Amino acid sequence: YQLKRMDSIAFTCNLLLSLFCLSFVGATESVKWCYEHPKCGPSTWNKLGTNMCNGTRQSPIDIIQKNTARNSSLNEFSFKGYDNAAKLIETENNGHTVEVKLDKGVQLSGGGLSTTYTALQFHLHWGNGSMQPGSEHKLNGKQYPMELHIVHIKENEASVYDSERIAVLGFFIDVSSKLEAKSDAAWSKFSNLLQNISSKDSKIHLNDSFSLNDLISGVNLTKYYRYLGSLTTPGCNETVVWTIFEDPIVLNSTIINLFSTNLYFNTTSDHNKMINNFRPEQQLNSREVMASMEATVPMETTVSMETTSPSTLGTTASGTRIGQEKTTLTALTVLAPILIYFTL
Repeated sequence: YQLKRMDSIAFTCNLLLSLFCLSFVGATESVKWCYEHPKCGPSTWNKLGTNMCNGTRQSPIDIIQKNTARNSSLNEFSFKGYDNAAKLIETENNGHTVEVKLDKGVQLSGGGLSTTYTALQFHLHWGNGSMQPGSEHKLNGKQYPMELHIVHIKENEASVYDSERIAVLGFFIDVSSKLEAKSDAAWSKFSNLLQNISSKDSKIHLNDSFSLNDLISGVNLTKYYRYLGSLTTPGCNETVVWTIFEDPIVLNSTIINLFSTNLYFNTTSDHNKMINNFRPEQQLNSREVMASMEATVPMETTVSMETTSPSTLGTTASGTRIGQEKTTLTALTVLAPILIYFTL
């Protein structure tokens, strides 16, 4: 009798779990979110239901250099395929931003990451031209005109709940005081394509005219900051290892202005230009932001590789929050069937 009863409980639990997962997928796919209207803008994202937009590990954040701690494990990155222009396949206006899809073989490792990551795409966030800032992250309170995100995923199979499943490289984009900046050539080729994808869902194939390295030329890739955060769009999954580079990409104002003048959230006929497509700053809460060995840290604090690895960045100096959460979850996992048994 008891075995039959336990089998019945197990079946019920599995059924409830399956229904939960199906409802989660359905809700995520049907969610309507935007940047341009108050009814679906960033202030409403935490009400969308089955997402993490009201979590405690959200992005973007304001990186205050004096509050960062240098981490000796944050060494140089290893880039594969970043110099190959053929890896940039097509660019698309997806109704939220301009996104460039990448072919297989673009990889990222080193830099204190736990494994090798494969690049999937890059996209941008901006304000309204070179005079109205729109970067998602800030540095010492400064918001830049634009921000570039190169999105990578773990090369090996990773759970959707893996706290380091995604690695994003974030680059600030600033306005050059000179007539022509070092990286203008590649960005000029890129920005000239925007007029061909003005409307939502329009896309074009790229012609091998520039590489990822061309777009980030001039940036010191050894100077960066690291923290654990989330996606900056719904469902705001808290599964991202963020790397934000200290040096900005510097562009001519004409190039920056093309993004806010050539792209539309829907179609050109509705005159709703794609501007201010960024999520506002989120609370840091108890997270720490680490600095690479070459990054600027005004009030010098160094954390050795032995004491803090990138995967423990969520642990505060005064305690072991993550460890306690894992212990609690483990205990609940073990005790849940027992509690259900005695309740029935």
